[in-house]
Amino acid sequence: MASDTRAAIYHRVSTVDQNPQAARAELRAAARRLGLRVALHVRETGSGANNQRPGLVRVLQAVLRGEIDTVLVWKLDRFGRSAFDLLGNIRQLEEAGVRFVAVTQGVDIRPSGDPMSRLLLTMLSAVADHAEPAVMEAEISRGLMESSERKRCLFYPPCEENRPVAPARPSGDPGEDGAARRRRAR
Repeated sequence: MASDTRAAIYHRVSTVDQNPQAARAELRAAARRLGLRVALHVRETGSGANNQRPGLVRVLQAVLRGEIDTVLVWKLDRFGRSAFDLLGNIRQLEEAGVRFVAVTQGVDIRPSGDPMSRLLLTMLSAVADHAEPAVMEAEISRGLMESSERKRCLFYPPCEENRPVAPARPSGDPGEDGAARRRRAR
């Protein structure tokens, strides 16, 4: 049975192609396991590079109004892409007396402060910050692979499969200059 401890579940995916169902189910299960009552469930699609995402702002505003006691996220990088943003967002939670839990990474930051959790959080946020270019490269590679499997072109103009290609016209005399070719073309 859920207690009176109010939780906000914040879940962000980067693209509409990602399937968030498993992560959302895991977040709800974690809330039940921790005995939390979900008071706010925010789902968001968009880049984590922008720290002013509407859903994230909504969670932080609820925290500042005193409506939330715990914030649950699936992974640290869902709550802040850079170490600077992540640690700043969590600092806001701490100042408001709100607990922060990254469900899949075993991070549980309580306002009273557990030195080991704080150390783990700082190290993981630094690793996530340095891993961002590798993650983006992996996402781009995955997108290219999926695109080639679907035989779609990623670039403009769109590919046209089996489009007949006009045979090249003879350019005329190899010694002919551009003006002579234009006169002949008329």
